[in-house]
Amino acid sequence: MRRIFWLICFLGTYLWMMSTGKEHLILTKGKAIYSMIILWLEDADIDFQLDPKQTKKKSQRWD
Repeated sequence: MRRIFWLICFLGTYLWMMSTGKEHLILTKGKAIYSMIILWLEDADIDFQLDPKQTKKKSQRWD
């Protein structure tokens, strides 16, 4: 059901974009959003808080 919903949404968006001639507007806005996300990810500090020496042993109990 979700696939049909998203297929209809994307197909409707594509038809609207092609019939109204707004593909240039959509592409420029998409590129701007993409560049903002890339800049944000480049500036973000990544800290995984993982210590490779600490490994949790799996319990061998069968309850």
